[in-house]
Amino acid sequence: MDREAAVVAARAGGAVVGVLPHLFDGPSALSRDAHLLFDLAEEAAVVAEHLLKDPAAMRQRLAARNRIIAGMSHAVIIPETRYRQTRWGTKYQVQFGIKAQRPVVILRPQTDQRDVWDAYEFFKREGAHVADRPEEAVELAERLARLQPSG
Repeated sequence: MDREAAVVAARAGGAVVGVLPHLFDGPSALSRDAHLLFDLAEEAAVVAEHLLKDPAAMRQRLAARNRIIAGMSHAVIIPETRYRQTRWGTKYQVQFGIKAQRPVVILRPQTDQRDVWDAYEFFKREGAHVADRPEEAVELAERLARLQPSG
């Protein structure tokens, strides 16, 4: 769950939907992330493909979570990420978004850090659209999502 996004959405009065790798940490213990969501906002929902935590399967479940998020979304917006060879959740998010035929928008980096620029260039090659400002990213994502066939 992206805590910062959930906090900002809740503070702005928006509905918060958290997609978690599991709902319960134990037989009767709601996960810490689920508690956070419900504490943040009156309008909160939690989606989890798995009921109970399984530490051995966490990596696969986090990747599956990205698939669910992409499938539920009108568009995928990536504000900034760092390039990684392995275990890069953002890569899965973008690839699942493209596979689900969702518009993918990445913000042009505002830093000189090489790994951020490498990630940006990677996602441009994958088919992401580019925006210079967050507001432009949202406008572009909304415009592209309206052009997508419904289904």
